Amino acid sequence: MSLNCVFCNKLVFGTTGVTVPNQGPAHQYCYQAHVALKRTFQSLDISALNESEFNDLDRKSTRLNSSHPIDL
Repeated sequence: MSLNCVFCNKLVFGTTGVTVPNQGPAHQYCYQAHVALKRTFQSLDISALNESEFNDLDRKSTRLNSSHPIDL
């Protein structure tokens, strides 16, 4: 079994490592970056959107949030 990070392929050692289920060892920062890039919004993979699609989603989200203010 290799102790190389499944994301950057560099050696994982010490307290910087985590085990990603069904994938293998990874650096904590590599895994966190992977998770952040793979975030979804109501089952929509945001990282798959081009700039125009993302801006359209942002406008729709802003419009929706402004019509339903949240009391803090």
